Amino acid sequence: MSNTLGTSSGDFLSGGLGLGFRDSSLLLSGAMLVILAAHYRTPISGTVLFWAAYVLTRPLGAVAENAVEKPVAQGGLGVGTTITSSALLAVLAILVGWQTLTDRQQTRKVDTVPVTDNYDHLPASPSTATSTDDYAGKPPRRHAHQKEDGKADL
Repeated sequence: MSNTLGTSSGDFLSGGLGLGFRDSSLLLSGAMLVILAAHYRTPISGTVLFWAAYVLTRPLGAVAENAVEKPVAQGGLGVGTTITSSALLAVLAILVGWQTLTDRQQTRKVDTVPVTDNYDHLPASPSTATSTDDYAGKPPRRHAHQKEDGKADL
């Protein structure tokens, strides 16, 4: 649905409002730059800005595609659907291949070792601690107002 609405709104901007492909592309690109500036200069939620930019990619893509594909008589470059689609497929394949070959992972690895804090910890007894990676043998931390038996010191 978002692709269909994006295509139709891009067509509406360029054809229905008579802006043409170039001016529609400039208008939508300008809107994307406003969103980018808002990201760095305002306290507007990043989630809201992301979705605003995401929505604008649909009509921008439609207008840019039409600007390349449509005949010169209609205001495009006249490249045609086959060449435009082939070029986009080639760019996609190159980018995915580059990502795969360079093994650039976009996820972060999380350290699973617990962070030490400033609370008093009782040492684990040798019989319960099996290794330095086994934290199950440590008794629960006690707070400053608790005695070693776990009862509160009122």
